[in-house]
Amino acid sequence: MIHRFHIRVHHVDDARTVLSAAAALGALVALESPAGAALWQGLGWWRAIERRLRAAFPAHAFTMVLDCADAPALAMMVGPGASVRLDASAEVVAKIAAMGIRVIPRTVPIELDLAACSDAQAALALLLNHGTVGAAQ
Repeated sequence: MIHRFHIRVHHVDDARTVLSAAAALGALVALESPAGAALWQGLGWWRAIERRLRAAFPAHAFTMVLDCADAPALAMMVGPGASVRLDASAEVVAKIAAMGIRVIPRTVPIELDLAACSDAQAALALLLNHGTVGAAQ
């Protein structure tokens, strides 16, 4: 199985930094929104970031994951093919998955949060090259 690195980004510049590094290395990444971002930044914000990134990195495959906290109605609005994090019962998660929406379990770790890095470039290089951020975070 190919590993996809889950990296939390807080704005489009974070996402561009991650995708530039990932594209250079051919690494697979999932760009994770801040916790609960669907509630306070909204789906439109996330979609706008995704459109800009897909235009800027058309040849690099990546996943966008919107954190919907405990709001399944917001998770349902992302549409088929999208990915979300969601705090919900197994029954609700199954219903959302049946709509073609990928629900990323909370057990899948976010390996790097760019807001927590003093040197994002170094942390990204360590993670994408070696699978760990070590002391760079």
